[in-house]
Amino acid sequence: MMDVCFLYPVSRVVCPDAPATDLGLLPDAAWLAAHPWEVIVLHEQVWWPGEPYRKTPGGPYLPWRRDEVERFATDCHEQACKLLVYASPFYWWKRTDEVVGARLVEDLLVTGADGWYLDYLLPDRVASRGLLAELRQRNPDRMIIAHVSHIKNAGFDGEVWPEVEEFCDLVADGELVPFDESWFGRIKQHLKPWIWHAGPAANPETNLKAYTAAGRTDKPAWPHGMPDAVIGRLAAADGGIIPGWSAPSPKDGDYVWSGGTSPRYRAWKNVR
Repeated sequence: MMDVCFLYPVSRVVCPDAPATDLGLLPDAAWLAAHPWEVIVLHEQVWWPGEPYRKTPGGPYLPWRRDEVERFATDCHEQACKLLVYASPFYWWKRTDEVVGARLVEDLLVTGADGWYLDYLLPDRVASRGLLAELRQRNPDRMIIAHVSHIKNAGFDGEVWPEVEEFCDLVADGELVPFDESWFGRIKQHLKPWIWHAGPAANPETNLKAYTAAGRTDKPAWPHGMPDAVIGRLAAADGGIIPGWSAPSPKDGDYVWSGGTSPRYRAWKNVR
Protein backbone atom coordinates (compact mmCIF):
# COMPACT_ATOMS: atom_id res chain seq x y z
CA MET A 1 0.00 0.00 0.00
CA MET A 2 1.08 3.56 -0.56
CA ASP A 3 2.42 6.11 1.94
CA VAL A 4 -0.08 8.95 2.47
CA CYS A 5 0.49 12.08 4.55
CA PHE A 6 -2.02 14.75 5.56
CA LEU A 7 -0.08 18.03 5.61
CA TYR A 8 -0.91 21.38 7.18
CA PRO A 9 0.54 24.74 6.12
CA VAL A 10 1.46 27.49 8.54
CA SER A 11 -1.88 28.76 9.79
CA ARG A 12 -3.27 30.16 13.01
CA VAL A 13 -4.84 26.79 13.74
CA VAL A 14 -1.44 25.23 14.38
CA CYS A 15 0.68 28.39 14.81
CA PRO A 16 -1.59 30.92 16.57
CA ASP A 17 1.08 33.64 16.72
CA ALA A 18 2.26 33.35 13.12
CA PRO A 19 2.49 36.74 11.37
CA ALA A 20 0.23 37.26 8.39
CA THR A 21 3.23 37.15 6.03
CA ASP A 22 3.92 33.53 7.07
CA LEU A 23 0.41 32.16 6.61
CA GLY A 24 0.26 29.52 3.90
CA LEU A 25 3.94 28.54 4.01
CA LEU A 26 4.70 24.88 3.22
CA PRO A 27 7.75 22.64 3.75
CA ASP A 28 10.76 23.03 1.49
CA ALA A 29 12.22 20.57 -0.99
CA ALA A 30 14.66 19.23 1.59
CA TRP A 31 11.78 18.11 3.82
CA LEU A 32 10.17 16.28 0.91
CA ALA A 33 13.44 14.56 0.05
CA ALA A 34 13.80 13.42 3.66
CA HIS A 35 10.21 12.17 3.84
CA PRO A 36 9.45 10.43 0.54
CA TRP A 37 5.68 10.21 0.70
CA GLU A 38 3.83 8.86 -2.32
CA VAL A 39 0.76 11.05 -1.76
CA ILE A 40 0.45 14.31 0.20
CA VAL A 41 -2.95 15.83 1.00
CA LEU A 42 -2.98 19.56 1.70
CA HIS A 43 -5.67 20.01 4.31
CA GLU A 44 -8.26 22.78 4.46
CA GLN A 45 -5.97 25.37 6.06
CA VAL A 46 -4.14 25.72 2.74
CA TRP A 47 -7.09 27.81 1.49
CA TRP A 48 -7.48 31.47 2.35
CA PRO A 49 -10.12 31.79 5.08
CA GLY A 50 -10.38 35.55 5.15
CA GLU A 51 -9.89 37.89 8.07
CA PRO A 52 -10.70 37.62 10.87
CA TYR A 53 -9.64 33.99 10.68
CA ARG A 54 -12.37 31.41 10.14
CA LYS A 55 -12.33 27.82 9.01
CA THR A 56 -13.36 27.37 5.38
CA PRO A 57 -14.12 23.73 4.61
CA GLY A 58 -16.87 24.99 2.32
CA GLY A 59 -14.64 27.38 0.39
CA PRO A 60 -13.76 29.69 -1.18
CA TYR A 61 -10.92 27.43 -2.33
CA LEU A 62 -8.29 30.10 -2.92
CA PRO A 63 -4.71 29.51 -1.71
CA TRP A 64 -3.25 31.72 0.99
CA ARG A 65 -0.13 31.75 -1.16
CA ARG A 66 -0.61 30.55 -4.72
CA ASP A 67 3.15 30.77 -5.30
CA GLU A 68 3.75 28.43 -2.35
CA VAL A 69 1.23 25.85 -3.52
CA GLU A 70 2.63 25.90 -7.05
CA ARG A 71 6.22 25.68 -5.74
CA PHE A 72 5.29 22.81 -3.42
CA ALA A 73 3.51 20.97 -6.25
CA THR A 74 6.66 21.23 -8.38
CA ASP A 75 8.79 19.94 -5.49
CA CYS A 76 6.39 17.04 -4.98
CA HIS A 77 6.54 16.05 -8.62
CA GLU A 78 10.33 16.11 -8.56
CA GLN A 79 10.09 13.53 -5.75
CA ALA A 80 7.50 11.45 -7.66
CA CYS A 81 4.91 12.40 -5.05
CA LYS A 82 1.28 13.17 -5.91
CA LEU A 83 -0.24 16.29 -4.37
CA LEU A 84 -3.96 16.47 -3.59
CA VAL A 85 -5.92 19.57 -2.62
CA TYR A 86 -8.81 19.81 -0.19
CA ALA A 87 -12.45 20.41 -1.06
CA SER A 88 -15.67 19.42 0.69
CA PRO A 89 -18.91 18.62 -1.17
CA PHE A 90 -20.63 18.27 2.22
CA TYR A 91 -19.77 21.80 3.35
CA TRP A 92 -20.19 23.52 -0.01
CA TRP A 93 -23.62 21.89 -0.32
CA LYS A 94 -24.62 24.03 2.67
CA ARG A 95 -23.63 27.11 0.66
CA THR A 96 -23.88 26.57 -3.08
CA ASP A 97 -22.82 23.81 -5.39
CA GLU A 98 -22.80 25.49 -8.82
CA VAL A 99 -19.89 27.81 -8.05
CA VAL A 100 -17.74 25.42 -6.10
CA GLY A 101 -18.37 22.54 -8.47
CA ALA A 102 -16.67 24.54 -11.20
CA ARG A 103 -13.92 25.79 -8.90
CA LEU A 104 -12.78 22.24 -8.10
CA VAL A 105 -11.38 21.78 -11.59
CA GLU A 106 -10.07 25.35 -11.78
CA ASP A 107 -8.14 25.10 -8.53
CA LEU A 108 -6.69 21.76 -9.56
CA LEU A 109 -5.28 23.25 -12.75
CA VAL A 110 -3.92 26.51 -11.37
CA THR A 111 -2.11 24.94 -8.43
CA GLY A 112 -0.52 22.06 -10.32
CA ALA A 113 -2.06 19.49 -8.00
CA ASP A 114 -2.78 15.92 -9.05
CA GLY A 115 -6.28 15.49 -7.69
CA TRP A 116 -8.64 16.04 -4.78
CA TYR A 117 -9.23 15.02 -1.22
CA LEU A 118 -13.02 15.32 -0.85
CA ASP A 119 -13.91 15.80 2.82
CA TYR A 120 -17.34 14.15 3.06
CA LEU A 121 -19.69 13.76 0.13
CA LEU A 122 -23.18 15.03 -0.66
CA PRO A 123 -26.03 13.86 1.62
CA ASP A 124 -27.42 11.61 -1.08
CA ARG A 125 -25.96 8.46 -2.58
CA VAL A 126 -27.17 9.17 -6.11
CA ALA A 127 -25.93 12.77 -6.09
CA SER A 128 -22.58 11.73 -4.63
CA ARG A 129 -22.13 9.10 -7.31
CA GLY A 130 -23.04 11.64 -9.99
CA LEU A 131 -20.50 14.15 -8.68
CA LEU A 132 -17.67 11.62 -8.58
CA ALA A 133 -18.61 10.18 -11.95
CA GLU A 134 -18.38 13.65 -13.49
CA LEU A 135 -15.04 14.39 -11.85
CA ARG A 136 -13.67 11.07 -13.04
CA GLN A 137 -14.98 11.52 -16.57
CA ARG A 138 -13.47 14.99 -16.85
CA ASN A 139 -10.23 13.99 -15.13
CA PRO A 140 -9.51 10.33 -15.88
CA ASP A 141 -5.86 10.51 -14.79
CA ARG A 142 -6.36 12.53 -11.61
CA MET A 143 -6.41 11.00 -8.14
CA ILE A 144 -9.52 11.15 -5.96
CA ILE A 145 -9.66 10.33 -2.25
CA ALA A 146 -13.13 10.60 -0.69
CA HIS A 147 -13.61 10.89 3.07
CA VAL A 148 -16.69 8.79 3.80
CA SER A 149 -16.94 8.91 7.60
CA HIS A 150 -20.53 10.09 7.48
CA ILE A 151 -22.17 7.78 10.00
CA LYS A 152 -22.99 10.58 12.47
CA ASN A 153 -23.90 13.34 10.04
CA ALA A 154 -27.53 14.29 9.49
CA GLY A 155 -28.74 13.42 6.03
CA PHE A 156 -26.56 10.34 5.63
CA ASP A 157 -27.60 6.75 6.08
CA GLY A 158 -24.39 5.69 7.82
CA GLU A 159 -23.71 2.94 5.30
CA VAL A 160 -20.72 2.26 3.11
CA TRP A 161 -21.48 3.27 -0.48
CA PRO A 162 -19.59 0.91 -2.83
CA GLU A 163 -21.28 2.30 -5.95
CA VAL A 164 -19.90 5.75 -5.07
CA GLU A 165 -16.41 4.43 -4.34
CA GLU A 166 -16.24 3.07 -7.89
CA PHE A 167 -14.86 6.43 -9.07
CA CYS A 168 -12.33 6.91 -6.23
CA ASP A 169 -8.76 5.72 -5.89
CA LEU A 170 -8.92 5.54 -2.09
CA VAL A 171 -11.49 6.20 0.63
CA ALA A 172 -10.85 7.63 4.08
CA ASP A 173 -12.95 6.29 6.95
CA GLY A 174 -12.87 6.23 10.74
CA GLU A 175 -13.74 9.73 11.95
CA LEU A 176 -17.05 9.76 13.84
CA VAL A 177 -17.07 5.95 13.71
CA PRO A 178 -16.90 4.01 17.00
CA PHE A 179 -13.62 2.13 17.15
CA ASP A 180 -14.92 -1.29 18.13
CA GLU A 181 -15.57 -4.63 16.45
CA SER A 182 -18.15 -3.02 14.17
CA TRP A 183 -15.34 -0.94 12.65
CA PHE A 184 -13.50 -4.02 11.46
CA GLY A 185 -16.70 -5.27 9.87
CA ARG A 186 -17.28 -1.89 8.23
CA ILE A 187 -13.92 -1.71 6.48
CA LYS A 188 -14.54 -5.06 4.79
CA GLN A 189 -17.42 -3.42 2.88
CA HIS A 190 -15.21 -0.88 1.12
CA LEU A 191 -14.73 -1.35 -2.59
CA LYS A 192 -11.44 0.57 -2.66
CA PRO A 193 -8.42 0.60 -0.33
CA TRP A 194 -9.19 2.58 2.82
CA ILE A 195 -7.22 5.11 4.84
CA TRP A 196 -7.80 5.10 8.57
CA HIS A 197 -8.95 8.67 9.23
CA ALA A 198 -9.35 9.57 12.86
CA GLY A 199 -7.50 12.84 12.62
CA PRO A 200 -4.72 13.24 15.16
CA ALA A 201 -6.57 11.06 17.66
CA ALA A 202 -3.72 8.58 17.83
CA ASN A 203 -1.06 11.17 18.57
CA PRO A 204 -0.05 11.75 22.21
CA GLU A 205 0.22 15.52 21.73
CA THR A 206 -3.48 15.92 21.04
CA ASN A 207 -6.60 15.75 23.13
CA LEU A 208 -9.09 14.76 20.47
CA LYS A 209 -12.19 13.17 21.93
CA ALA A 210 -13.17 9.57 21.41
CA TYR A 211 -16.18 8.43 19.43
CA THR A 212 -18.47 5.74 20.75
CA ALA A 213 -21.81 4.33 19.68
CA ALA A 214 -23.41 7.06 21.81
CA GLY A 215 -21.47 9.85 20.11
CA ARG A 216 -18.50 11.98 21.05
CA THR A 217 -17.25 11.55 24.62
CA ASP A 218 -15.79 14.15 26.97
CA LYS A 219 -12.55 12.21 27.44
CA PRO A 220 -9.50 11.86 25.20
CA ALA A 221 -9.53 8.80 22.98
CA TRP A 222 -6.07 7.76 24.22
CA PRO A 223 -4.43 10.31 26.55
CA HIS A 224 -0.95 8.99 25.71
CA GLY A 225 -1.54 8.05 22.09
CA MET A 226 -3.20 4.99 20.64
CA PRO A 227 -1.36 1.85 21.82
CA ASP A 228 0.86 0.25 19.21
CA ALA A 229 -0.97 -3.05 19.65
CA VAL A 230 -4.22 -1.42 18.55
CA ILE A 231 -2.54 0.36 15.67
CA GLY A 232 -0.85 -2.88 14.67
CA ARG A 233 -4.23 -4.54 14.32
CA LEU A 234 -5.48 -1.66 12.22
CA ALA A 235 -2.37 -1.75 10.10
CA ALA A 236 -2.66 -5.48 9.51
CA ALA A 237 -6.28 -5.27 8.30
CA ASP A 238 -6.70 -5.96 4.61
CA GLY A 239 -6.70 -2.99 2.28
CA GLY A 240 -5.77 -0.42 4.90
CA ILE A 241 -3.41 2.55 4.91
CA ILE A 242 -2.29 4.18 8.15
CA PRO A 243 -1.42 7.76 7.18
CA GLY A 244 1.06 10.21 8.57
CA TRP A 245 0.08 13.66 9.78
CA SER A 246 2.47 16.60 9.62
CA ALA A 247 2.05 20.13 10.93
CA PRO A 248 4.51 23.00 11.42
CA SER A 249 5.82 24.40 14.67
CA PRO A 250 7.85 27.61 15.15
CA LYS A 251 11.57 27.18 15.76
CA ASP A 252 14.32 29.81 15.77
CA GLY A 253 12.36 32.24 13.67
CA ASP A 254 11.42 29.58 11.14
CA TYR A 255 9.07 26.59 10.97
CA VAL A 256 9.77 22.89 11.29
CA TRP A 257 7.37 20.25 9.99
CA SER A 258 7.14 16.94 11.76
CA GLY A 259 7.98 13.84 9.79
CA GLY A 260 4.48 12.48 10.25
CA THR A 261 5.90 9.55 12.22
CA SER A 262 3.00 9.07 14.61
CA PRO A 263 2.74 5.78 16.54
CA ARG A 264 0.23 4.46 14.03
CA TYR A 265 2.51 5.18 11.08
CA ARG A 266 5.54 3.53 12.72
CA ALA A 267 3.43 0.47 13.57
CA TRP A 268 2.15 0.28 10.03
CA LYS A 269 5.67 0.41 8.62
CA ASN A 270 6.63 -2.45 10.95
CA VAL A 271 3.91 -4.79 9.72
CA ARG A 272 4.06 -4.05 5.99
